[in-house]
Amino acid sequence: MTKIDLEKQKNLLNPLKNVTKPEIPKLDLNTKNDKSTKKKLKRSSSESKIRLKDPDYTDSILFKSKSSRQLDDVHLIKTFVKNQNQIRLYNSVPHQHMPPLHITNQDEVKEKFFNQKIPPILKFKADEQVLKNIVNKHSKTSYEHFFLAKNILDTVKSKYPNLVAYYEANFGERINSIQCVDLVGKYLYENKIAGDLSISFAPGLTCSGRITSYMQNKNDPSTRKFSIWINDGEENQFLRKDGIICLCDHEIGTHYYRSFNDGLQTWFNDRKKFGLRSLNSNELLQTEEGLAALHTLMSANLKYLFLPALLYYLACMADKMTFEQLYNHIEKYIEIPEERWKLVTRVKRGISDPYQIGSYSRDQSYFQGAVDILRNLDNVDFMTLMSGKICLDEIDTIKRTARFNSLKIPNFMKDLRSYKEKLRVIGIVNGIIEPKKNEKIKNGKLIVDQTAKSEELRKNYNKNNPQDSKELFNLNTKNLSLTSIEIKRYINKEIVSKTKNTVDNIPMVIDNNSSLCIII
Repeated sequence: MTKIDLEKQKNLLNPLKNVTKPEIPKLDLNTKNDKSTKKKLKRSSSESKIRLKDPDYTDSILFKSKSSRQLDDVHLIKTFVKNQNQIRLYNSVPHQHMPPLHITNQDEVKEKFFNQKIPPILKFKADEQVLKNIVNKHSKTSYEHFFLAKNILDTVKSKYPNLVAYYEANFGERINSIQCVDLVGKYLYENKIAGDLSISFAPGLTCSGRITSYMQNKNDPSTRKFSIWINDGEENQFLRKDGIICLCDHEIGTHYYRSFNDGLQTWFNDRKKFGLRSLNSNELLQTEEGLAALHTLMSANLKYLFLPALLYYLACMADKMTFEQLYNHIEKYIEIPEERWKLVTRVKRGISDPYQIGSYSRDQSYFQGAVDILRNLDNVDFMTLMSGKICLDEIDTIKRTARFNSLKIPNFMKDLRSYKEKLRVIGIVNGIIEPKKNEKIKNGKLIVDQTAKSEELRKNYNKNNPQDSKELFNLNTKNLSLTSIEIKRYINKEIVSKTKNTVDNIPMVIDNNSSLCIII
């Protein structure tokens, strides 16, 4: 064998050597560029597809994008080649992918707040008028499930010494970006949608992850292109061994599948004709995010709706607290300063004045939607619900119209009986569904005892599971009798008591209709 043949063989065995590194143009994304620069920028953000059958990788570019990171790792390349998923790695969120409420001066005000205790004056991408319209749409705060949400937070707090311990128990150990790509690629492959979505990583997203799509032809849904964006910053607690699967169940298992299936339906281009609400309606948001919140727990080790309940509770408290008051208040649940900052800036989106009370209540939809679905669990047709972007109360309207032949559904929904059983477990654990007399939960699974009597079941369960018995049998499962006005008064008393440092005189609220006792 000649030296030339040996060299060719080495090149084929070492794909890393043959992956050429692109020259990334240095551009200021914050300035207005001319048309020619924008065209160059657009070209630089495209990837050349690597196909499994290609014998030579010499001209292939794995990563090439504006403000991108080059990552030369053989495992990452193997994942890319195997699953045919386009992968992008960004140093920061590209300007065109920033939502209107993206905070543009976050690093600056965050440093001043942490080091000098200066309340942050937040600046957002959207102009003043757009900002006002968005905030007004989600300025109404709901108090209907206030105590239910707080009870979940208190239960988790009593079981785990700190937030890190809870995240580790629920989502597993931390993973890096390479492991994350491998797990996401495996998820797409197992769900038979490998190549249907591109994967983008960017630190600084306003959320843990999101699904984006665009259409090349507005009248042809088949031209849609989907991407999953993942925040790979240190603050993303879903970047864990089990957590990344939970994030995929949320983003892909809910948002992608419902969006894809919606394009197969006759109502796709004319929702009004079929009596369906707008895609921007609050009712649809509530169903969409509520279902996604439940799907997040499908692969989770614990079944608490902790994060949705926390977002709901934060919106209630932010409605009566300034930025700094809220930041200090939630320390009892969130001891990590970075995590608190992320949550408070999220619930205070659109509010520039740090001394102004008020909340951006959009994130209450996660918990509200989850509660609505669980309380109607026996009556929900989940196949119809997954057939497109429809609300919970629109299922009967389009049941006969929906097309089911080509629907895509995630693996965890293919056994509907098991799927509903998992949802019922979530409902019972969180006090949303009242357990039947012959039901109990063991190792996260629902067990039905056909012979045990109610009192014997309660007695035996309390004896064997002293910590969980209160959670199963004593949590409130009905709407509380307190009105929103009474809850607001209660929160006001809490603020006053904290201001005066009268810890011994903290007000206590007892609901006469249940055994629930809440102390803030």
